[in-house]
Amino acid sequence: MEIIAVGALCICGVIFSLYLGESNKMIGQLLLMLIAFFIAGLMLNKLFDLLSVIEIIRDISGVNSTYTKMLLKMTGIIVISEFVSDICDQAGQKAIGKQVLLLGRTTILMVGYPILLEFIEMMRRLLT
Repeated sequence: MEIIAVGALCICGVIFSLYLGESNKMIGQLLLMLIAFFIAGLMLNKLFDLLSVIEIIRDISGVNSTYTKMLLKMTGIIVISEFVSDICDQAGQKAIGKQVLLLGRTTILMVGYPILLEFIEMMRRLLT
């Protein structure tokens, strides 16, 4: 039911921002950013819950913790870069938002590089 409250908050915030936009656009933009940061805080709370579930699954399955740590880093990079990019887009700075996304994608490639190397090594061992 939390999603309904967040949705209602977002709709009220957008309507109020549009109303303020007629007289003071800056305050309307700041209001929308404040709502976005509030939602990001709620999302972080849910991600911590997800982290505990992933640890339980990892313990049960016996998967190497290195891989789960890399996947969690990648997930964090995706969430942060998307959030920052959306804030930049909302503020009218689309070029900066696109650069943030590009940096996030490049960082994900660099974080995932050891997994790719391990996969190639595993394939090499299977073929020899």
